[in-house]
Amino acid sequence: MKKTDLKDTDINKALNAEPTPPASETAKKMAIQAAMEAFERQSEKKFQGSTSSGSLISITAHIFKLIGDWMMDISSRQMAAATALALAGLVVVLVPQIQKQVPGMSQDNFVPAQPQKLTNTLAKKELSQKPEAVVVEPAADMPQPEPVPMSGAVAKKVAPAVAQPHFLPPSQPGIAHSYMPPQVDYDVSEGGGISYLGSSSMASSAPNAAYAPSAPVMAMKSARIARQREQSTMLSKRIGLQQFGATQIVEELPRLAHGRDDVATVVVDGEERDRFAELELNPVHLTTEKPVSTLSVDVDTASYSFVRRQINAGRLPQPAAVRVEEMLNYFDYDYAAPTDKSRPFKPSVALYTTPWNPETRLLHIGIKGFAATKAVKKSNLVFLIDVSGSMGARDKLPLLKNGLKLLVDSLKPDDTVAIVVYAGAAGTVLEPTPVKERHKIVTALDKLTAGGSTAGGAGIKLAYSLAEANFDKSGVNRVILATDGDFNVGTTDVSALKGLIERKRKSGVFLSVLGFGQGNYNDRLMQELAQNGNGIAAYIDNLNEARKVLVEEATANLFPIARDVKIQVEFNPERISEYRLIGYETRLLGREDFNNDAVDAGDIGAGHTVTAIYEVALADGGGKLVEPLRYGKKIAESKKSSANVGEFAFLKMRYKLPNETKSRLISRAIDDGDLLKGVEALSDDMRFAAAVAAFGQKLRGGKYTGEYSQKDIIALANSGKGADQFGYRAEFIGLVRLAESLK
Repeated sequence: MKKTDLKDTDINKALNAEPTPPASETAKKMAIQAAMEAFERQSEKKFQGSTSSGSLISITAHIFKLIGDWMMDISSRQMAAATALALAGLVVVLVPQIQKQVPGMSQDNFVPAQPQKLTNTLAKKELSQKPEAVVVEPAADMPQPEPVPMSGAVAKKVAPAVAQPHFLPPSQPGIAHSYMPPQVDYDVSEGGGISYLGSSSMASSAPNAAYAPSAPVMAMKSARIARQREQSTMLSKRIGLQQFGATQIVEELPRLAHGRDDVATVVVDGEERDRFAELELNPVHLTTEKPVSTLSVDVDTASYSFVRRQINAGRLPQPAAVRVEEMLNYFDYDYAAPTDKSRPFKPSVALYTTPWNPETRLLHIGIKGFAATKAVKKSNLVFLIDVSGSMGARDKLPLLKNGLKLLVDSLKPDDTVAIVVYAGAAGTVLEPTPVKERHKIVTALDKLTAGGSTAGGAGIKLAYSLAEANFDKSGVNRVILATDGDFNVGTTDVSALKGLIERKRKSGVFLSVLGFGQGNYNDRLMQELAQNGNGIAAYIDNLNEARKVLVEEATANLFPIARDVKIQVEFNPERISEYRLIGYETRLLGREDFNNDAVDAGDIGAGHTVTAIYEVALADGGGKLVEPLRYGKKIAESKKSSANVGEFAFLKMRYKLPNETKSRLISRAIDDGDLLKGVEALSDDMRFAAAVAAFGQKLRGGKYTGEYSQKDIIALANSGKGADQFGYRAEFIGLVRLAESLK
């Protein structure tokens, strides 16, 4: 890798460049650590000038090391703080001795005990000194995406930044690493002072910070490690950057804020704080014991976006975060489209050899929703926005606001938008406003800032009330909840929230959920809310994903063409002996639920595609996982009509048109005409979907994929890449390659 040194010209750019948004707390902590290490290196160079000082310095360093190692084992936050202060006192005692023995060492090398005012003048003065550059190692073949722009109101409070190469953080126990630059949270007050805001991402080094920290930094280093282990930011805020004399650190940290905010989740002692529902994989079923499989369709895509973010951050996702059906349905497939909106979709079916097990077959069921050609209905939308303290990170509220602006730009002039926010309490920021008054909507979004606890239940109630007050019988009425799901005050009981959303759903107001951020991301809650609100659950990890969900797929996500869509497959024991459904663990229904119109199921929007895949073992073939019973009865001779003898299975689908309460039925047999032989007979869509299904299963442990490797998945996906207009399939192939290197 090529190494670059920061020059004085870069420092001038740092003071004049465009502002960047505030970011996360761990980034600043890690930058401080790098500055500490730089100070130690600098001190060693200065101390080398005197041979007589070597003994004292060596003993002092040894004392620091022993006490620091002891502190790392302390779990008490208070004990760590007290010991840190004691070490700082030890430094004060040793300073006069060091000054006497080290030529050129003066009191100016140490910062006064009292915090100093960090003014812009002081910052410029310190930056004018010739620093010893800290080398930053750029990561190879990583893209440099544009930073998410911020509103003027927020950007004014943020210091300028200079783009830096991407880097890889150093290895540290218990911390997941990232291929992306972190963000830094700080603020420049009106009087010129710089405030410590905290952070949630990480940095590997702080360029040109070598002269910034004072000598007590060495004592504070071990305390910092103990604080990280305790997941506490309180002590670091109490000590403060100013007590480190870290003016230059604060001025240099903005450099790390430039670029994407895709950083790895911070893991302390191996514990992940993102919350997902733990699900057991669908088991293998004998058709003689359970011949019928019933499920609700699912058009959510949140899991794929989260998985992508984790892999791009340099770590594999936790298995509970992987829902194979959402990975499958993230992509568009060219299934046969219906021509009549009264029959809004028709199934496409194929049976072909399983790529990871040549002895079994994949039963591939695809659905493409009717695409509206006329002008869509009027929209009555309420943006329900979480502005609590947990939404302060750059990948949360700032990204959320930019994404919603994209949605506003895609709406019709007579559509209406209202904005409700919630933190410790809920309130209306914008009454229903026509989109033609875009400036009012954008201004209201720009003024939003994060702070406080999270009263999500109160916000949901207020948003529904506003949507009902502006209800349009002939239009689409929808609440769009944007949050990290960290509801911690008010109505936090999931069952109570679900009950509220179910009641409001019956009134014609639906709920969609957009998830943001990581570290405290509550996927479990958002999935349940979206499923009960007849809406989608999507995860927004960057502005491109916001455009995909809110602009490119706006029609499909906002305008349903069929409600309560259910799929039921009855397998013929004479042709198929075993089957298992790949994914859809959260969408399984009882056999009796299929004909019960009171049972809720997923909706399909205009142009949506849905894919469901079963792996089956043929009765006259191999690949069976369940041994036959010694005393079991053989299948009786078939007494069915000749018309049914050759059938593998029978497919049924139920749905309701948007304004109807009684379901309609679509059915068809699956027979030899659907059996495809050889990979060359498969369409690009089938090959690519099979590759996605294999990758999703590998991420969940690969219980049924055998020796099928990531390289095999890449080859299969490449063969089915097709036209790939927006590059989503190419991105998937890149993720598989990256995941292979992470295993």
